[in-house]
Amino acid sequence: FTTEKLLNRKFFDFIHEDDLSKVLDAMENLYEGEKIFNFQVRFVTKNGDYKTIKWNCIAENRQINAIGTDITSDLTIKKQIEVQE
Repeated sequence: FTTEKLLNRKFFDFIHEDDLSKVLDAMENLYEGEKIFNFQVRFVTKNGDYKTIKWNCIAENRQINAIGTDITSDLTIKKQIEVQE
């Protein structure tokens, strides 16, 4: 996405609609002091596809610090292996 398109949209606009409620729940848990590990969320790309991102998060002073890893290809490979078994 261009910077302009990112600035004109909300973070939640990029989350798959089926994942939105679990993201809101996770954010609430973070603000209550819980640490979140291996949390998977699908985000839309500029071409309309989805990427699955695995997050590890903590919150400090109402600010979320997170590391995200794109695991989309890992999940695709896992599905292919499961089909072959």
